[in-house]
Amino acid sequence: MLYERILGRTTPILPRLSATLIEPAIASLLARHQLSLPDVIQSLLQDPMELAQRLGARAISALGKRKLAAPERLFILSSRMATYLHSLDPGLGRAADVAGSKMRYQMNRMRRLAANYEPGGSKS
Repeated sequence: MLYERILGRTTPILPRLSATLIEPAIASLLARHQLSLPDVIQSLLQDPMELAQRLGARAISALGKRKLAAPERLFILSSRMATYLHSLDPGLGRAADVAGSKMRYQMNRMRRLAANYEPGGSKS
């Protein structure tokens, strides 16, 4: 409306080209980790640490992944113990639930630390 009064006409709306140039080294890195630029941007906007953890987890050897998954058996036993303690006393059951929750939290924390570890890099 303003353009029409000033210029005597309206400016047509035309689509414009939009592009993002990616350096070859970055393109190679994205391809090696099977990532697309939109995936990276989305991850960085939502949770910047999630992308670092995902890339770190891919770098862990198969043996390392097996060792980090081993405590799952402990979680199953903890759950069974909590069920048994709930049958004995609700208070004991709640205590077992809290203990199991703390174990899961600490093990997941250790997995995140292992995923973020870079051999030869500086630790801060």
